[in-house]
Amino acid sequence: GTDTLKEIYSMFSECTSLKSVPSTFTIGKNVKVVDDLFLDCFNLKQLPSNFTIPNGVESMSAMFYECDSLATLPSGFKIPNSVIYMNQVFMGCDSLTGLPSGVIIPASATSVYGFLAECPNYSGKLVINAQHIADGYYINLFYGTTKPIQITGTSPFLERFRDESGCLNNNVTIV
Repeated sequence: GTDTLKEIYSMFSECTSLKSVPSTFTIGKNVKVVDDLFLDCFNLKQLPSNFTIPNGVESMSAMFYECDSLATLPSGFKIPNSVIYMNQVFMGCDSLTGLPSGVIIPASATSVYGFLAECPNYSGKLVINAQHIADGYYINLFYGTTKPIQITGTSPFLERFRDESGCLNNNVTIV
């Protein structure tokens, strides 16, 4: 069964005709890696309201990379506190307008390069609690964004995230 899987790299990668995910789809409780899960699913518009990432997942890099049609995530969507690698999770999600309040960059995260890069319609507040970011893996967090973004949280790197975010017009502020 799915409870024995540890990694599900690129499961739906490049499924360009995928528009939605069935509500019966779940990520097994022992999965640690969901990298590239929906990479290049250009037409993915929605995830089921019950879609979750289980506690214990450690890597979700490029999970929604270039999901151009994805405008929102389910209101209960959260990032587990166990996640370490989160590079380019939403990079290139042209339609993404915001994230649910449960999307918090956890204290465990050490790599968040390009997390929301090239998301021109994204605006809102993002909580960043990352405590130990690897050298260089904090830059371009908001590369290519133009709308107002507020960051807050317990991370000692908030000023770096703001100043080296790659944003186009100083649209990132610390609150």
